[in-house]
Amino acid sequence: MTINLVIFSLIIGYLVGSISFTRIVVRLVAPKTDLTHMSISVPGVSQPMAMTSYSANTVGLALGSRYGAMVGLLDMLKVFLITLGIRLIFPVQPYYVITAMGGVLGHNWPIYYGFKGGRGISATYGGLFAIDPLCALSTSVTGMLIALIIFHDFALIFPISLFLVIPWMVLRTWEPLYILYAVLINFLFFIAIIPELKEVVRSRKEKIGAGTMQEMMETNPMGRSMLKIARRFGWLK
Repeated sequence: MTINLVIFSLIIGYLVGSISFTRIVVRLVAPKTDLTHMSISVPGVSQPMAMTSYSANTVGLALGSRYGAMVGLLDMLKVFLITLGIRLIFPVQPYYVITAMGGVLGHNWPIYYGFKGGRGISATYGGLFAIDPLCALSTSVTGMLIALIIFHDFALIFPISLFLVIPWMVLRTWEPLYILYAVLINFLFFIAIIPELKEVVRSRKEKIGAGTMQEMMETNPMGRSMLKIARRFGWLK
């Protein structure tokens, strides 16, 4: 690997990742919609939980789950396609892994929008599908099962799923770059969700009575989709 191509791979991934389909779709569909003051009403909590990211979930709240799913897919595709493109151009060296890292960085802190972006979930899985599709599928399904069946907590699905990428890369590749990638996507995710994590902690502390996972999942489009899957397979009533 050469330093010039490493820098190129990182920059091209970052620039493509910085494209905010959240803003693009909202501007095309509902240009008067203000995404800077979105919030979720949580049952039993007096103050709504503020949404601090520009993500597919935010679009789902503003425009409906159809547009939220569209943005999520577009965010995955942007990182998947640029990562796959670099992989096809340089099939011998793993520059594409660096491109995937850049894609998540750009999505979370986009240079075009004052470094205010999303949480990186869709972007992360877009890159991961280009790097190791089996890893993307296995860790996401396993993470969902562990979060819903063992911990009964919807909020843990993605943290657990992303964490599982680390042992996967260790056991499957034992390559330092792949392991670094797995650690980095976890680090970037947790840095990006700190503002929303504070809101979750605040709302759970304030919540009156015994809160349920179903209530939390019903408050947002992604949660409702997960809830349908969980009920279909009998993981929840």
